[in-house]
Amino acid sequence: MTEPNLNSAYERLKKRRYEQGTRWADRLSDGVAQFGGSWAFILLFTGIMGVWIVTNTYLLSRPFDRFPFILLNLVLSCVAALQAPFIMMSQNRQEQKDRDHADLDLEINILAEDEIRGIRERLDLIQSHDLQHLHTRLDQLEHLIQQALQFKQK
Repeated sequence: MTEPNLNSAYERLKKRRYEQGTRWADRLSDGVAQFGGSWAFILLFTGIMGVWIVTNTYLLSRPFDRFPFILLNLVLSCVAALQAPFIMMSQNRQEQKDRDHADLDLEINILAEDEIRGIRERLDLIQSHDLQHLHTRLDQLEHLIQQALQFKQK
């Protein structure tokens, strides 16, 4: 009884996602956000900064970025400025996915509640039918006992 309703709810969710589609920019922002939030990115960037600092401090006779490392700060600021919108776009899309899942969960819960209500109604019907049947059997048993008592008294 519920399965077609669950399937239709799932199909509506798939249709909504299909209509939204996944553009190349969406995939790019997801990839940037995924890489930017990984240990690989942290280790790679730490390594690049370490090489930059060591190279400009010790290895070059005429460093291109002296001690306060202004150019390095500029590069870091640019990376952060470019990475932030990608991460925000990815988070917005993930938030929409979460809302879609919450909507689907709500629909499933409502369908489950309706199914439980129907089961309870059927159980109540069965119970009332069983009680009627028991009353009938008790009446028959009482009648048989009365007949047995009357027969014994004769």
